[in-house]
Amino acid sequence: MDKRIKEIKRMWHEDGDIDDKAFYWLIQQAERVELLERENKALNDILTTLEKQDIIKLLDQNVRLIKQNKRYREALEFYADKENYKLEHFDPNLDDYMSTVDYDEGIKARKALEVNENE
Repeated sequence: MDKRIKEIKRMWHEDGDIDDKAFYWLIQQAERVELLERENKALNDILTTLEKQDIIKLLDQNVRLIKQNKRYREALEFYADKENYKLEHFDPNLDDYMSTVDYDEGIKARKALEVNENE
């Protein structure tokens, strides 16, 4: 505890009174407390705003990642599906049949990656 406060408490308990100098000092301290409380509230408001902005950014990022994951999963499922490797598409240039994966030539994969790059 501050020496000044201890001295004022002593005066009050012993004398039942405090001098004008101590009284004005106490008023200054009360005014200082009010100022600090206003500053503290303002800082807390700023912090709350920043926290909300951070939360919004994280939520937006989460939504983008969920969409990205869905695109990647769909592309991987296409390339993982054994049915897509069956020779079903006739290529007149080759005079032969090709699989859906060969016919695709990586378009699905590039499309899934391209969307991510343009976000």
